[in-house]
Amino acid sequence: MEINRFKASDADEIVTWFTSLEDYVLWGGRTFGWPLEATSIIERSQEPHVELYTFSASKSYFESNTESNAKSNTDDLLGFMEFQRMSDNELRFCRVAIHPNQRGKGLGQSMIESALEAAKEIPDVTTISLAVFQQNIGAKRCYDKAGFQVVDKEPSVKEFNGKTWPLYQMELKLS
Repeated sequence: MEINRFKASDADEIVTWFTSLEDYVLWGGRTFGWPLEATSIIERSQEPHVELYTFSASKSYFESNTESNAKSNTDDLLGFMEFQRMSDNELRFCRVAIHPNQRGKGLGQSMIESALEAAKEIPDVTTISLAVFQQNIGAKRCYDKAGFQVVDKEPSVKEFNGKTWPLYQMELKLS
């Protein structure tokens, strides 16, 4: 999987990935507002300490994937992620998403691996952190497979529309 710097033109597609308030909140909390608009993502990309990335398939993915169709190409967006610098040593993966038509195919694991490789190139970063809602079972499983560990940090819950959503805080120490 290839990691690419976010371009403003990517935002129009990314907003189509979230068709319900619940899907949106699972992905981004309340960072952008609902309904999600492309301008909100573009504005976020201009904030200090935040870098947005998209993910696309490498050419070899389409050559080896018999389910791909003739119109698929390496420019198709498969994923999105925010890198947020929390401190000199900590980078946080936020707002991790896979294109809805590509979920459940193991691409999340490939995307996390690509993001970790990119993070290792950032000077002084020794820890990658993230948060995932307890009900986001597929994402939690993906992070577990990548080596992330649940840590005892706050917040451990978020409130949305009068409901309490348990939240895992997770970390991975880079070697």
